[in-house]
Amino acid sequence: MKIEDCLLENMLSIPYDRISIADLCRQMGISRRLYYTYFPDKDSCLLSLIDRYVHDSIADISTTAVARNDLLNQTIAYLSFWKAHSNFLTMVTHQNLKGLVIDRSYLFFLDQNSFLLNHLSTPDVKADDSILWLYAAFRFTVLLQWHEQDYAIPVEEMAKKYLRMLRSPLLHDL
Repeated sequence: MKIEDCLLENMLSIPYDRISIADLCRQMGISRRLYYTYFPDKDSCLLSLIDRYVHDSIADISTTAVARNDLLNQTIAYLSFWKAHSNFLTMVTHQNLKGLVIDRSYLFFLDQNSFLLNHLSTPDVKADDSILWLYAAFRFTVLLQWHEQDYAIPVEEMAKKYLRMLRSPLLHDL
C-alpha cells in the first residue's frame, strides 16, 4: 500500500486535520524517517494523492487504445475511470476538497496536452488560462454531481450528456 492510499483510506472517515503522520506511519508499519524520505509534510502527501488521480484519469485513456479523435469513447474511458475510483470522489466530498482538486486539475492542463484540450480551442479562440480553469471546474463539478447521484445515469449516456454540455456555449448571443 502506498502512503497516499493510506491517507485516502483515513480521509474517508477521519477529518484531514485529525490525521497525523505518526498514525499513517503506524498503520503502514514504516518509520517517520521513511515517510519523510517521500514527503516533507502531510500536505505534500495529499497533493501527491490528488495529482496521481488527476494524472491517472487522463493516462487511463491512453492505455485503453481509444483513438485520439474519438471524443465520445475518450469521455467514456474518463468517466469509467472515475466511477471505478469512486472512493476518491467520496473522500473529496467528505473533506470538502473540490476547490483543491479543481486547482490541481487546472495545473495539470497547463503542463500536459490532455485529451480534451484540443476540443476547447476553436479556429477563433485558443484555450487560455481562464478557459482551462473554467473547464477544470466544470469537468470536476459535473463528475461530482454524477457521483453524488450514485451514478444514476449510465456511463455511455453520461458521456453524451457531458459532451453536449461541453460543446454548449455558456452565453448565447444577445
